[in-house]
Amino acid sequence: MKIRNAVLSDLDFIVRANAEVNAESKLKPADISLKERLKNDFFPANKTRSNARIMIAEIDGAPVGMVVYSACYFMKEGDSIWVSNEYVDEKHRKSGVMTAMMNRLKEIAREENYNHICFLIDKDNTPSRDFAFKNGAKDVDNLRLFFIDTKKAE
Repeated sequence: MKIRNAVLSDLDFIVRANAEVNAESKLKPADISLKERLKNDFFPANKTRSNARIMIAEIDGAPVGMVVYSACYFMKEGDSIWVSNEYVDEKHRKSGVMTAMMNRLKEIAREENYNHICFLIDKDNTPSRDFAFKNGAKDVDNLRLFFIDTKKAE
């Protein structure tokens, strides 16, 4: 298994993985412009890249897992890594793929002086919750995630 940064040729896998995560979590699917937006945000031809990154787990030359993450800051905890998406192809679950990606993310956090790795898990996703606890995560059950859409007119 190889853990690497995403490249443009991973785009179809990333879009498919995102669709599967949304379906499993009963979330609304991404709009049809997702692929183009990801291409512009992560693989731009003429602009600065997004501050987010995509990590890919690859087996036999094919992507089988991904983690999308970026930097964030919390007053109490300081610089942290925010994981916004994580995915492992169903055929490769429970085979160490997510463990390898989480270990690489922990290495990145140490190398780049981040204090925490933060993420959300669907409250009904017991395997992912168990994995998080196994990796030392603490549950913050009194918090809810909110989004404010800054692109819509008021």
